[in-house]
Amino acid sequence: MELLLALIGWALIVTAGYFIGKNKGREVAGVILAALLGLIGLVIVACLPRSRAARMAVQAQEQRQYDIQQAEAAWYPPPPAYFYPPQPAPAGPGPNQSEPPPRQW
Repeated sequence: MELLLALIGWALIVTAGYFIGKNKGREVAGVILAALLGLIGLVIVACLPRSRAARMAVQAQEQRQYDIQQAEAAWYPPPPAYFYPPQPAPAGPGPNQSEPPPRQW
C-alpha cells in the first residue's frame, strides 16, 4: 500500500514538473529534474529562466492583447445616414379612425 502511495506521489510530482517546465518552455527538463530529484527538482525547474521561444510567445500574446485593446478603443465614424423615403399616408380614415394619422417625415 505504501508503495502505491509513493508511486502516485511520484507521478504527481513528475506531472507538476512537466507543467512548470511547459510554462517555462522546458518540458523535458521539468520532467527529468522532477523525476530524479522530486520536490527539489520542482524548485529548480521553477527557478529556471524561460526559454527564448517561451519569452517570445509571451511577448506576442501581450502585444496581441494590446492591439485588441487599441482596436476596441479606436474611434470609428458613425455609419452613413441612409435615406428612407416617407411612406404614403393611407387614403382615408380607417374603420376605427375618425381622422387620418399625421404625416411623418
